[in-house]
Order: sequence, then C-alpha cells, then structure tokens
Amino acid sequence: MKRADPGSLAIVSSFHSSSPQQPEKLECLFLSFNRNCLAKIGTFKIIESFSITDRGIVVVGHFIDGHARVGSTSIVEIKGTPANVKIIGIEWGRPGDDDIIGLGLLFSFENPDLENVAKSERIKQQTIEIAFDELPSIT
Repeated sequence: MKRADPGSLAIVSSFHSSSPQQPEKLECLFLSFNRNCLAKIGTFKIIESFSITDRGIVVVGHFIDGHARVGSTSIVEIKGTPANVKIIGIEWGRPGDDDIIGLGLLFSFENPDLENVAKSERIKQQTIEIAFDELPSIT
C-alpha cells in the first residue's frame, strides 16, 4: 500500500473480511504523524474555534457523518499549513440560529508552534476527516 506524503491526508480503500462470505469495505486514512492505517470514523464541519486557557483549542461545528471519540486524530489547516491534532475532549452546547446542536472538539496539537498560531489566528471554517487507530491489520 502506498504511504501518504508527510503532512498530507490520503484515503485508501481496502477490503477486510470478517467472514469468508461477507467482505466489508474499509476506508483507511494515513496521517503523517502516525504511519498506521487509521479507520475513518467521521466527517466534521468546523464553524468556528476558540482557545480555553490551560485546556487547548476548541473547534465548534457539527458532524456531516459518523462520529468522533477521545483519542481520534485529524488534520486541520491553519493559514495554509496542515496541522496534526488529537481529540482530547468532546463537548456539546445549545442550538445555534440554525437549531443545530453545537459540538465542540478539544484539540491537542502535535506542533506547539501551530497551536500558538491557531490561538491567535483561529481555525477557519473547513471540513475535516476524523480517524481512529482501531483497524484490523490489512495484508
């Protein structure tokens, strides 16, 4: 299987068979900070972000599909630069103007310099893929 270039996100389709008669299609995400095959578990639309002192960066938005869990990983773009993040908390809030319940994902950044930029510049609206390292080995 081809690996993604550092700093990029690539989706690779593969097949895994839980039983000989029933193969299931899996999507794998390769993130530059973790060369393992990660299972895509969700897609999240970031609407806004803010910083909480001594906790980290929170992005607020909603799920397009799937879900997230603590320990999930993703890549967000900050001023044109991809940043590897880990979800260290999930919170929800009251509905906004569009009656969608707001969800907050608390991020831990692999690169502290990009985290500082995210604190001062905020993360712009974007859609991110959420992945979790819980995929059976594929040969």
